[in-house]
Amino acid sequence: MRELGAIDTSPWGKVRRLPDGAMQMFIRDPAGNLIEISCPREVAVDGRIFQDDLVDAEGRLYESKRDDPRGLHTEDATLYHGR
Repeated sequence: MRELGAIDTSPWGKVRRLPDGAMQMFIRDPAGNLIEISCPREVAVDGRIFQDDLVDAEGRLYESKRDDPRGLHTEDATLYHGR
């Protein structure tokens, strides 16, 4: 995806490991549709990926700063806190 220039960091930030250990990234298909790609925490990830400038090695959560629920992180948000 990197070689194709398909990784899109503009809507939700860089490729990152979420607090629950899952990996997350977003790409654009040729028609411009945004696609989320997630990797469960149980899957081994090659550590070299964290050396890429498209990766947030510190694993910070992206906050959209929207004034609606999509931009908020809550205690019951399973995406960020597990199930």
